[in-house]
Amino acid sequence: MAEESMEERTRELQNLNAKLEAEIRERSLVEQQLLQDKVYLQYLLSGHERDRQLIAYEIHDGIVQGLTAAMMHLEMAPGQIDQQRIDTALRILRGSVSEARRVMKGLSPPLLEDIGVIAAIEGMLEEQVPESCEIKFEHDVQFDRLLPLLECTIYRVVQESVANILRHSKAKHATIRLIEEGERLILTVEDDGVGFDAGNVPATGFGLKGIAERAKLFDVEAKIDSRPGAGTRLTIDFPRIRANQDFDKWNAISGNLAGQKRV
Repeated sequence: MAEESMEERTRELQNLNAKLEAEIRERSLVEQQLLQDKVYLQYLLSGHERDRQLIAYEIHDGIVQGLTAAMMHLEMAPGQIDQQRIDTALRILRGSVSEARRVMKGLSPPLLEDIGVIAAIEGMLEEQVPESCEIKFEHDVQFDRLLPLLECTIYRVVQESVANILRHSKAKHATIRLIEEGERLILTVEDDGVGFDAGNVPATGFGLKGIAERAKLFDVEAKIDSRPGAGTRLTIDFPRIRANQDFDKWNAISGNLAGQKRV
């Protein structure tokens, strides 16, 4: 009798233990699902915020730079009529209006869509660089067209770098180089201006921060070498991702970035 009672009590305890283990497993699964949902929500919010930042950089690097260049042309000849500069300023202003419309539609810069990054940079330099600074553009590449986002990134980095040179560096000469080396694209922008303390750059402002964020899109770093009185050199080592071809490479990079965001 005592043995039967003991066996029944043992079965009850075993059943209770099994129920508790099931409840613990269920609760653990619910907690894991909640954690996954939380991480995914954070990922979505992070992506949304990144999109907002990139739109801000697009406005700053595109529209604002165009307006600034137009103003520089108009200010070069105060008190006199310089029809050539007026025509140039008007052309840039019309381009800025087109840029504003493009940003609202979320599209790539029209020049890049039509003629590619090399010709787009050449066209930008012809329009925006004043006579006070000589800027050379050297390129040694074999690609025809690149992934649109990569073309846009290279173009915007060059555009913001040129704007910084003209506004802050007091440089007389600058050189932009885009070199294709195997599976890499090496972009460098250097000038002989006044330089600055690269280790003490303010966190505010869109210029250098925008360049750094654009480089991160391709899981690379924007390296800045500068010191007071010694000019500035910017270097970014991009992966070469051609249009309509190297999508596996881009998927690998974008996948790594997504994984970093989920941590």
